[in-house]
Amino acid sequence: MARTLKQFQENAVQAILAGAKYKLTSQNKVFVFKSPTGSGKTFMMSQVVARMADSANVDFNSMDLCFLWVSIGKGDLEKQSAKSLQEAFDGSPQVTMLEAFAGSKDIIEKNEVIVFNWEKIRTRDRETGEWKNVVMKDGERSSFVDVLNETREMGRKIVLIIDESHSAARTERAREMIDEVIKPNLIIEMSATPILAEQPDYTVNPQDVIDEELIKKDIVINEDFTNEDASELDTEQAVLLASWNKLTELEGLFKKKKIGVKPLLLIQLPNSEAGEAKKDVAVEFLQEQGISQENGNLAIWLSEEKFLADKDLVKNDSPVRVLIFKQAIDTGWDCPRAHILLKWRESASITFEVQVLGRILRMPEAKHYDDDVLNRGYVYTNTPNINVKREVYGPNIIKTLSGKKRDGVENITLRSYYRTRTTYNDITAGLFSGIFENKFAKFFGLNGDESENYKTIKGWKGAGGEKVEMDGNLRVDIMSDVVISGGAIDETARIEDDSQTSLVMSENDLRLKIEAILGSELAGYQAARSIPVMKNTVIGIIKKYLGKNIVWIDAFIIYNEAIVKSILRDAVADFKKKKDKVDAEKLKELEVWDDAWQIPEEKSYNDKVFAVERVENYFYDKAILEVEKSDPEKKFVDLLKQNKKVLWWWKNGDEHMQENFGIKIDEKGKTFQPDFIVKYTDGTIGIYDTKPIGDRVDDTKVKAEALQNYIKEHKKVVGGIVIFENGVAKVNSKEVYRDFREGAEDWSDF
Repeated sequence: MARTLKQFQENAVQAILAGAKYKLTSQNKVFVFKSPTGSGKTFMMSQVVARMADSANVDFNSMDLCFLWVSIGKGDLEKQSAKSLQEAFDGSPQVTMLEAFAGSKDIIEKNEVIVFNWEKIRTRDRETGEWKNVVMKDGERSSFVDVLNETREMGRKIVLIIDESHSAARTERAREMIDEVIKPNLIIEMSATPILAEQPDYTVNPQDVIDEELIKKDIVINEDFTNEDASELDTEQAVLLASWNKLTELEGLFKKKKIGVKPLLLIQLPNSEAGEAKKDVAVEFLQEQGISQENGNLAIWLSEEKFLADKDLVKNDSPVRVLIFKQAIDTGWDCPRAHILLKWRESASITFEVQVLGRILRMPEAKHYDDDVLNRGYVYTNTPNINVKREVYGPNIIKTLSGKKRDGVENITLRSYYRTRTTYNDITAGLFSGIFENKFAKFFGLNGDESENYKTIKGWKGAGGEKVEMDGNLRVDIMSDVVISGGAIDETARIEDDSQTSLVMSENDLRLKIEAILGSELAGYQAARSIPVMKNTVIGIIKKYLGKNIVWIDAFIIYNEAIVKSILRDAVADFKKKKDKVDAEKLKELEVWDDAWQIPEEKSYNDKVFAVERVENYFYDKAILEVEKSDPEKKFVDLLKQNKKVLWWWKNGDEHMQENFGIKIDEKGKTFQPDFIVKYTDGTIGIYDTKPIGDRVDDTKVKAEALQNYIKEHKKVVGGIVIFENGVAKVNSKEVYRDFREGAEDWSDF
């Protein structure tokens, strides 16, 4: 039966068509469509394409269009997209998978829709820079690049549609692919959570989607955790049991109401090594409930193990009752019968990607039922609060960017300071252990045997009347009965509630809690190396003085958190004093003054953080700059781009590395890396650091004066701190620095 558009969908289609018509003839060729998870984005966009391809549509028929539909993510999501489009089009326009298209034709036909996965076409030869023919092989009739060129040359316009565009559309590799290979006349990006610097061109109201019964009314987190059956279970066991009980409840309710839907439980494992252990726990529990791969009730979708008992897993009558997965099946995966999500935490806090929560948001039959229990999604997780974030796409999109010195550009020579690593900035056992033991014994006044020490600590009272809890039970509060509107999922940032249920800590929860307590008193020391040292030291010293087992000691630390933190804080402070003295002795041996420092001829960047910008006067052949810039930094870059007195400029690195330009600013060897190095047409070198007005005044003063001392010692070098006041760039080049708010007269126009 042919689907018809809901009213909000029709409104969206009309808006996209109007926007597409305009942008096909404008400079801005990108149309961003934001619509909530479960709203039918693919269906709406299919109707947009169908109407653009309709010969009766006078707005588009004369334009001679073809379409590229891009799916994002691993797996075979493009096949799901192609199937959905074919069903929506009912034969016209033509839908072709790129694999089937490969080598068979020289052009894309008018109104033809080519569907492909981004992962399969975006490979580039590292040596030549040429785009590889991943799908359409060398030796075949034509490559994908050739086909696109031929299609454009005959005057046909290309419309690029990017599904789940938040995942990859704005990455550097994606932008290069779009600009250099596809060269579309129109780009339509659609997502529930688009990554934007500006507002979307059209946004669907989430409440409209709920009112039309396409998505669930609410998501409930840890429903009814007062269940006595779970009271003595640890947190991980409790949420597993609760999610199973909810599955059987929903199954019974669907059956009672004679609704042909079999609800699905999703179990998301941690990405860490703990995920394998969690999988074994889940599989063993499910086997006890009669759920297994052998009987077709369990599906597993992991990078190292893929087992789908039923290829039609998404169908409402599939026999699969539980799916265990990590991340690979999240983006774009559509299974409306998924009602329940179990997610175990793997760190002190827990984060849900919006797209994962969206997997349990759709209604299985695109309608609400007469019992709201069936109109809700259910989440179970062992945490007191959760964060919801937009998904950040990682696998295989992240590649190293590289910039090389432009031909004809003459490098400069400066004196640069660099201090090699004196330590790993970690807490070391040899020094810390004795300090902590002394602090612990002194704090409580311990000098007897284990039994005497126990009595001493038990009777201890702090200055404010504090007492020590000696026999606490290892329990933890987790959130319960938290309700989120189905329409708010895409916008939610943090979810927490006063309603908490106390449960026995799981072994993993216990580890995370201990590490969180210790990690709060690191005082800037590196966590990964320091926390294990602190943990072994604290547990070892408590055991030495009290003779208790590890479970008792863990409880002691947790239930006397404030006291333990106080002792740790003092111990770390003393450790720092002694460590600084040791490091100071090493400093002079490790200082490097490079009298002939030059800007690196070539430098690599991480495209998670950096992106290529089109700049004519940059030192490298590509201007590879941070995506997230401060406002002053962004404005200064714009100035440098258009300043006729600037021969070239270079963005200094923020990392403490020898290849970056540095100035020594104190006797401890602290290094300052100014933001920009500029070469002027008269041969002068400018060194500048951008700041917001009033930003960390004391720190800026030290850096500013160190920079001026450096400039005094070098010929033909200028520079200073740059701020923007009412859009005008101001520079301070005074030997004694004053903030703009205190001494505006010290600042001159750049």
